[in-house]
Amino acid sequence: MIKDEDILNKLKKEIEIIEDKIKNPNLYNKKNRVIRKALKSAIMIDNFLPYILSGVVLLSSYKSAGKTPFLIDTVTQKSYIEMIDTSNGDHFQYQIDSNEVFSSIEYSTGWRVNEYGLYERISTTYLINENIDLNNIDNIFKMSKGELDSLFFIMETQIITEAYEENLNPIYNEEVIVINRVINTNKTVDKEESFESNFLTTSSYLAILFIVGTGLKGVKEVLYQEYIKNNLEVLLVNYQELDENTLEKLKKILELKKENFSLLCESGEEVHGKKLTR
Repeated sequence: MIKDEDILNKLKKEIEIIEDKIKNPNLYNKKNRVIRKALKSAIMIDNFLPYILSGVVLLSSYKSAGKTPFLIDTVTQKSYIEMIDTSNGDHFQYQIDSNEVFSSIEYSTGWRVNEYGLYERISTTYLINENIDLNNIDNIFKMSKGELDSLFFIMETQIITEAYEENLNPIYNEEVIVINRVINTNKTVDKEESFESNFLTTSSYLAILFIVGTGLKGVKEVLYQEYIKNNLEVLLVNYQELDENTLEKLKKILELKKENFSLLCESGEEVHGKKLTR
């Protein structure tokens, strides 16, 4: 009866594995290539796992807010009507999808040629507050600039110049009062997101992803000390391809293991007079 049957069985199995490698190196190498690719992919995933998790969570948050990085979204916006009336009897109406245009009153001189040969006009813009009644705009059109200055808050006064006559807006050919009103239609309109808006969304997504992902990677390295990656790299070493030098080494190892196996089998319970080759 053998003293340690487990050692004998283990040795026998090791011999079988080495013999199989030597007899079928091509098959072994093919199998190892597949395993090595899988291990390398796992190492890469482990490296980028903090960024992958951060990306998924961030993407979900952005989608919930109606914005998708890298893709032009269809956005729903409130619809407004911009109405422009002038004291000269002109009326213009446009549908817009933003209330960034504010209601205002503009007083402007007509175009004239200044001392530099440029066309210019002086424009004064007044803010319309909620207390101003615009149902009867004719009363405003009858006001002088002095009356407008005393009744409304002056937002800005500017001199507007143009070099060419074809660039002149005809509603300012003579002194005029322009009332610009923005009316909420209580409707919505669907339109494609602008490239600029999506670029900002994508840029902010990538910036936050880098910051959060790097932070999580640091936490992961501290808590787990690269445990998964290190173990995968150890496995990777065990699945090297068999070249000629490796096969020669395996043949020598096989001879030594067979000799040890024979000594164990011949000794019965214990090997007498011989030292096992290591």
